[in-house]
Amino acid sequence: MARVKICPWWLAYGFDNRLRRIFQKPERILAPYVKEGMTVLDLGCGMGFFTIAMAKMINIQAEGEHLGSQAEGEHLGSQEEGEHLGSQEEGEHLGSQEEGEHLGSPVRGRGKVIAVDLQERMLDQMKRRAKKQGVLGRIQPVLCQPDDILVKEKVDFALAMWMLHEVGEPENFLKQVRDCLKPEARFLIVEPKHHVKLEQFQKLIALAEQVGLKRIETPQIRLSRAALLGLAA
Repeated sequence: MARVKICPWWLAYGFDNRLRRIFQKPERILAPYVKEGMTVLDLGCGMGFFTIAMAKMINIQAEGEHLGSQAEGEHLGSQEEGEHLGSQEEGEHLGSQEEGEHLGSPVRGRGKVIAVDLQERMLDQMKRRAKKQGVLGRIQPVLCQPDDILVKEKVDFALAMWMLHEVGEPENFLKQVRDCLKPEARFLIVEPKHHVKLEQFQKLIALAEQVGLKRIETPQIRLSRAALLGLAA
């Protein structure tokens, strides 16, 4: 992703923190678009403010298991059930070492967040935060190039939150995102009002339409200009 001016990693602490939830709650913003089991793409993920929220949203079942009481764990740990759950086939399904979140690999069959950023320091901070939240195993970090997001996998949803104005070659970037979208996928572009004027935002959306995307909705997001896009017919 060729950027005009990249937000320094240390500056992200100023807006990528808990106070931001006062005016922007990721779960509320993304609830209409992000569902359990999806593969989602967070472009310019920064320190993971939206990445971590989506990692929880795409795997509700695992969240319940993670928060399960000790009594439930003891119940499942009985000899009778342990023998039943101990077969190779079910053992792999229920969390083999390969799939374990503590190893940081995506949990197969339960959704995944592909978190892309140009700065390794951003990704490092995102991974630390995700590990503390117990969701690192659902996240695939990608250190992209200035002109290549380095993602070829098809996704159900893509998010470009407060970052498109920093991209030096927006047409190339939008084409790459378009190529990652499944037929019914949605792409949410959100830009900060204090940085991006209405005319500039409209030009970005017009450019997106030129490369084969179409506007579906105009979500209302505080302090932002937003457009929900999909593939044009």
